[in-house]
Amino acid sequence: MARLWLEPILGWVVTLDPLGYHHAQKRTIPFAIMNALAKQMMVVAVTDYSVKQFQLVEMTCRRILEEEEFDSA
Repeated sequence: MARLWLEPILGWVVTLDPLGYHHAQKRTIPFAIMNALAKQMMVVAVTDYSVKQFQLVEMTCRRILEEEEFDSA
């Protein structure tokens, strides 16, 4: 279900238009989220929940980097 809705949701979040999706958003949005989480953890207290959120997004970003490295080789 998530794969079906991913593109319209990313389009809506970034451009306020469900048809405003671009394939590069799959690679850039997770890094923007990780940046926002890191800033939030510096400003607000670090909780177990925020650490878990950061770890999950970090895993996603690492996977994206691994796929990019694999594609360029």
